[in-house]
Amino acid sequence: KEVTLFFDEASEIPKDVQMALLTILDVKGDKLVNTFSHEDYTVDFDLRKVSFIFATTEGQSIFHALMDRLDRIELEVPSPSDLQKIMAKNCKKQGVTFAKDVLKDISLVLRGNARTAANMCRKINNRSHGKKKKVFTRKDWDYLKGCLGILPFGVSKIEYSLLSILYERKSCSLKELQAVTGLSKECLMRDIELYLQKLNLMKIDEKGRALTQKGVQYVKEHGKNNR
Repeated sequence: KEVTLFFDEASEIPKDVQMALLTILDVKGDKLVNTFSHEDYTVDFDLRKVSFIFATTEGQSIFHALMDRLDRIELEVPSPSDLQKIMAKNCKKQGVTFAKDVLKDISLVLRGNARTAANMCRKINNRSHGKKKKVFTRKDWDYLKGCLGILPFGVSKIEYSLLSILYERKSCSLKELQAVTGLSKECLMRDIELYLQKLNLMKIDEKGRALTQKGVQYVKEHGKNNR
């Protein structure tokens, strides 16, 4: 049979499975059938009929030798326009439409993430059905933003707290931020700083962590309600 094996969140594949895949996907010359044995069973993988797809947002976590056996395809992050289409389609299925320009404003806080867009649709549908409304208005969005603590560009409360620390201290080392926030080095670097750098709200140089001019302006404009 012709089959495709799809691995989602491929960066989480256990190392022993990744090592097994090295054998299975090892193509040498015209040899397209590989035999893999484990304990009491043996499986033949005919790579003319069996395809593998690995999906991840953290390609750096996949074993480099396994990555060398794959053709890498980079997918673009969904644009605000793409996210608007996703939300409009999902909410329409539930009988909910949007007032003028509200959908555009919502798309700008979804961080370019289609899954976040789908989750937001569920919240919007629940709000609309609870109020027995078919049109989601700006007033509804302002209420939902307040309940969920959503800041401009989709910045989270914990990300904003880091911006506030840098605003007050001007500059900080990574160790200082760890001490002040109580967060681990990996959490700060991977889960918080990456998005703030992407938005050009903070920068990292030889002196440490600091706000960009855009970051300073962001804190000044939104600090009254969020400090």
